[in-house]
Amino acid sequence: MALVTLVTAVSGACTWAGFKLSEAALNDYAHAVAAGTAGVGQRRVGLFTVTSSQRLTGGGVSFAIAGSGSFLSLEEYGMAYLPTGSDDGGEFDELDRHLGGDWYLWMTD
Repeated sequence: MALVTLVTAVSGACTWAGFKLSEAALNDYAHAVAAGTAGVGQRRVGLFTVTSSQRLTGGGVSFAIAGSGSFLSLEEYGMAYLPTGSDDGGEFDELDRHLGGDWYLWMTD
């Protein structure tokens, strides 16, 4: 149990640190997805490899992080850019935590 707690704490800290180091690139990518100019497919954005990008209402964007749902954690996770805030009318109900600014982390089992 202690190992699971440690892995969860470290992976959360790594995700947040990666987000902070990649925030400018993530913002640029979110704006391109929202505008429909980002193209499709998996790509590197900052320190993350993102996939399954989708536009949300209100100029929001969601995407999965490639490689999540690995043997260390069965949960898939990704990020959501929600410029109108986390109360998006129920379109996105899997938000796990606020990363900073308009960014949120989501997880699915």
